[in-house]
Amino acid sequence: MLTYQRGFFCGDLSIRYPYHECTITVPMLLVCMLLLPMLFLGVVEIMRLCHNFRLRQYLRNTSLSLGCFSFGFIATYLSTELAKNVVRRLRPHFYMACRPQLNDGSTCDDPKNRNLFVEQYYCSNRNLSARQLRELYVSFPSAHSSLSFYAMLFLAFYLHAIWRGGRGVNRVLRHLLQFLFLSLAWFISLSRVADYWHHWSDVMAGAVMGIIYATLTAIYVGRFLSYYTSSSASSAISPHHHHHQQQQQQHHINKQSCLHQTSNKLKASLKHHQHVGSSTVSFQPSQQQQHTLSHEPTPPPQQ
Repeated sequence: MLTYQRGFFCGDLSIRYPYHECTITVPMLLVCMLLLPMLFLGVVEIMRLCHNFRLRQYLRNTSLSLGCFSFGFIATYLSTELAKNVVRRLRPHFYMACRPQLNDGSTCDDPKNRNLFVEQYYCSNRNLSARQLRELYVSFPSAHSSLSFYAMLFLAFYLHAIWRGGRGVNRVLRHLLQFLFLSLAWFISLSRVADYWHHWSDVMAGAVMGIIYATLTAIYVGRFLSYYTSSSASSAISPHHHHHQQQQQQHHINKQSCLHQTSNKLKASLKHHQHVGSSTVSFQPSQQQQHTLSHEPTPPPQQ
């Protein structure tokens, strides 16, 4: 029997909900919000380099993306656990799972304790393990909500940064994936309220925490905003943009080389014509000289 100092009112109905099993368990949460996002990042990095795949570049891009995601995920988890252990808010099914008993042997069901604020008590349910007992005091904030909103919003930012330039179907598909990501986070968060494992304020606080960490990680750690706005990073936006930009640069270089060669040929041809023209003028008399020579008197023959 363990005694806790987190008090409660015996008449508080918010902690008297029935106990239900979790719809989304912790292993399911880790698969959906940790393993699948990492797999998604790895697949997208392959698609970005499919036209010019280089193993070193792929490993570099993947390690940066996974490192950025993992950093924010760990920061979100540690912040959530810190808040849980500091606040120690009771879960909605606390009373039904714990069945608290006061030190004098009475319970909250006694009429005399209806409006009593209880601080000294112990859980009379001996079927609870130490881990299950601890879980009754960590309602605020929701880790399911914070981690799911962080992971899904991070993927939405990541997808928005690397998938640009598309119109029509591509643009609709991009926004559809972003909507599905956020909808999954919202569903997981709502399931915690429906299962009576969290109060609605716990879920909202966790969602806000996940959104803040995802935004800060995307902007300042992953620099997704600079990828989207900077022209120097535009080659990393679209899977086909880098290849197309290289083709344009090569075409521009070839065009300049061709123009340079043509200019040299024209200069050489012009010099050749000028040289031939000057030679013709120096050897052929002009029309005036021919006229003067034709009218010169012929000298008389010598006697």
